[in-house]
Amino acid sequence: MPWWGVALALGPNYNVDVDPEREKAAFDAIQKARVLATASGGENEKDYAAALAKRYSGGANPDLKKLAQDYVQAIGELAKKYPNVATIYAESMTDLNPWGLWKLDGTPAENTLTIISVLEGVLAC
Repeated sequence: MPWWGVALALGPNYNVDVDPEREKAAFDAIQKARVLATASGGENEKDYAAALAKRYSGGANPDLKKLAQDYVQAIGELAKKYPNVATIYAESMTDLNPWGLWKLDGTPAENTLTIISVLEGVLAC
């Protein structure tokens, strides 16, 4: 799981998009995590690593928008299986529209209400 954490930390976030160097390092880290999870991890570790692997390609010119969407889908499925993943799921959705969750007129942008709902569900637990 430490390599999973490295891969997550190197990836994009709400404040900073990923650059090619970090994307490659994150790809390498999640590949290590997957190998170790397969060799000696539990089902949850394998599942976490497989979901995060959807976020990185390791390619020279990755389609970062598609990878981000694939990751949201994968982490959303993971959150159904492991409810403690809900905050990571919410964070993944914020990365689809960084610094743009609200429009200038105060209305929510795409995914904003879903993010709020997911986080309110976490707080209700």
